[in-house]
Amino acid sequence: MKRGFIGLALSFVLGFGISTCKSSQNGSLKDINGSENKQDFELLGTATLARSDQNINSDVVKLVGTCDGFGNPPVNKVQLAIKASDVEIDHIEVTFGNGERQELSVKDRFPKDTKSRDIDLTGGARCIRSLFVVGRAVGDGTKPALIRLWGIRDSQSQMQTGVRWLGRAFLDNGSDQAEFKVANKLGKADSVDAIRIVVRTNPAQIDRLHIVFGNGTTQDVTIQRFFNIGDQTPWIDLPGGLRFITKVEIFGRFIADQQALDNSPLVSAPIATEDRTDRSSVSIQGKNTEAFNAANAKDLKDKEFLGATDLASSGSSTSAQVIRLKGTCDSVGNPPVHQIQLVTRNSDAQIDFVGVTFGNGDRQELRVNQTLKKDSKSREIDLDGAARCVREFVVVGKSTDPNGRQASIRIWGVRDALEQLESGVRRLGAVQLQFGQENDPMLVENSLGSADTISAFRAIVRGNDAQIDRLIFSFGDGTTHVVEVSKLVLNGEASEWIDFPRGRRNITNIQVIGRTVRSLLGDGEDKARILVNGRML
Repeated sequence: MKRGFIGLALSFVLGFGISTCKSSQNGSLKDINGSENKQDFELLGTATLARSDQNINSDVVKLVGTCDGFGNPPVNKVQLAIKASDVEIDHIEVTFGNGERQELSVKDRFPKDTKSRDIDLTGGARCIRSLFVVGRAVGDGTKPALIRLWGIRDSQSQMQTGVRWLGRAFLDNGSDQAEFKVANKLGKADSVDAIRIVVRTNPAQIDRLHIVFGNGTTQDVTIQRFFNIGDQTPWIDLPGGLRFITKVEIFGRFIADQQALDNSPLVSAPIATEDRTDRSSVSIQGKNTEAFNAANAKDLKDKEFLGATDLASSGSSTSAQVIRLKGTCDSVGNPPVHQIQLVTRNSDAQIDFVGVTFGNGDRQELRVNQTLKKDSKSREIDLDGAARCVREFVVVGKSTDPNGRQASIRIWGVRDALEQLESGVRRLGAVQLQFGQENDPMLVENSLGSADTISAFRAIVRGNDAQIDRLIFSFGDGTTHVVEVSKLVLNGEASEWIDFPRGRRNITNIQVIGRTVRSLLGDGEDKARILVNGRML
């Protein structure tokens, strides 16, 4: 049945409006490129709606990349730009990165080459997983309508803790320089000690940046690099510590490359910045390294399940139970650790001390003297020396359950994720696969220079068995690589080393696609931990 649409007047009640003037609409490029840099526009994707006399049609835009501030930026508004044909849009369903949904009721007709007003999204700046657009192309002609969906974020809103968007400029065709001023209104939170560059909409050759700081000093950063659409640099440290940046000058040039546009992973069709195809968008992000590392400290620690034992309820006396670790000290069967953490199950437990025998025969006695409630954790307890393999634990204590139930004591080993495991091998990170839930990507922090680059990886499974379908790697140069695994990996097993094409590169994050398979030999929790090691050759 043919569906009608509410008229233009109602669209303003709903918060929408049509703009046919390309230089004065809200959120126009003129506003974006002003000295204040109030908003950051990012193309999220393009939907195509076919023509139909009787029915409405639909198309879904699935965003690529992880929620990392460049492949899939957090946004708090969207704007629609209509191309190729007039269109009637009924509604748009937005699915956010955490699975929440919001329906934007549009019910309006948009002429070709017009834009909507900025449309607010609930919940502040968030990443989007997909946009489901419902409507149809109308009017004269036979072409389908193209709906370009732009995400908008206030320039002062942070992308991740410790990361902020500084601004954007356009390298126009025939020009070799662009600049923008940075609005600093957040006090100390505005200061940065590292930057990275992101290129959108068209390829670009960037030669150098000229950075002006709040104290009047300047710094030139040599880049000398070609950027495809969506490419971004690793973080570039700025000597001198945390400082305010007031202006950035970009020296380079726009490059028209239709093949690069067609192959861009960020869009479903060749696109332009608004109506311009003759310029490249260059965004600069800033990082406060201390704040960033503190916020992501959980990602810089790697926990491994080492073993478990039971403590009986025995009145006033305690018992000693031995946990002998299996496997050799190879970072798979028995990883080197520098801290341990105790977890209790089944009942409360009194832990007096834990004796540790390391792989080289050294011993350490850890005085705990603590009663742990059922399903609780101890603090992380330091071990002597650097990260070392453990041969066995002796746990001395008892269950304090009044009904006589035993207490299960599980020991987890802790190690900084950046610490090398063996010569040429480093831990990249860890992620959990939980039943019925989509896992977040693991962040890979690179702060060791050339020692961060790797040429191969292997995956290790802990806690439960796991069906690993594939891994998606994002590299520091903005490219991605998908490794198809399609294999059941048992608890404690490791994959073989898998080489990357194109030699050694920095990895910025890793997405593991798969599911947990509950193991009878697992740690009793409904999740599997996937650890990823990198090898430098």
